Amino acid sequence: MTIKRFIPLLFATFSRCYPQLSTEPPFSIEIDNSSLTTLGASTVSRNVAPYDGNQTSYYLGYREADFAKPFAKFWNPYVEGISEEVQKGLSASPHAAELTFSAYDAADYLTRPGYLQLENGWSLRSDGSLMIAIRTEMGNVTGEMYDWWFSWHLVDSSRYKLWAPIAHRYAWRSPETLVTNASAPTSSRYIGTYSFIDEYIGNNAGQLTVHFIDPATELGFNTSSYASTGIETIVTGRLDSTGHTTNVTGHSYLMHQIRQSRRGGYSRFIGALQCRDEASGKLST
Repeated sequence: MTIKRFIPLLFATFSRCYPQLSTEPPFSIEIDNSSLTTLGASTVSRNVAPYDGNQTSYYLGYREADFAKPFAKFWNPYVEGISEEVQKGLSASPHAAELTFSAYDAADYLTRPGYLQLENGWSLRSDGSLMIAIRTEMGNVTGEMYDWWFSWHLVDSSRYKLWAPIAHRYAWRSPETLVTNASAPTSSRYIGTYSFIDEYIGNNAGQLTVHFIDPATELGFNTSSYASTGIETIVTGRLDSTGHTTNVTGHSYLMHQIRQSRRGGYSRFIGALQCRDEASGKLST
């Protein structure tokens, strides 16, 4: 698959990567809530199961063991289609390279007042890298909720599947055990960790690693300027598409920003991805 054919699949996948919630599981299961604690009440977080690198054991959807978990009532496999705004951005792609910016310039572009000319769509930059931009209405979702989600879902595939039920198959966090201060910012519970995931992009599933980083120290974001432009959080991570590893190098980044407006919250997703040549058609991270 050439890179130009691969990009729309990648764009469509990320444009649907938002929680799909339902009020009831599809069949009745007795759920034991007696051992539940809130995330903030504990300073120790562990993976639900040992690491499994065997892709043949991964699966889409929920099975009986997944439905036995207390949050299974939020499972909803019926994913809404891409919004009209996002579809227009995809149809008009590739956009002019001059509308793009690198991950190292994101701290400037994503903290400017208003919005950019390229909020939905993709473009290949002059250096051969790829930029993907997706803006999605998020209603009453706040930055605190986003930070909670990225700390909560890492340790359990069943949680990760709630986000994109027709794409996500597996999630495991390194380190196995994480000790945090319950009074510290929620973002401290994912920054510095490695998320070993497996998900579909188009017809193909693959193992990926996201190394969550501090946006201020690595990409130069000035958190003190957030309030003036309605920014509540930005979740940033380095991406490695070669498999599960704690040695994430290269110049591929993912960024999820929550920004408030008079119409409610917006998610701005930016993918700044280093690419291989046209012949391979694969992402190089």
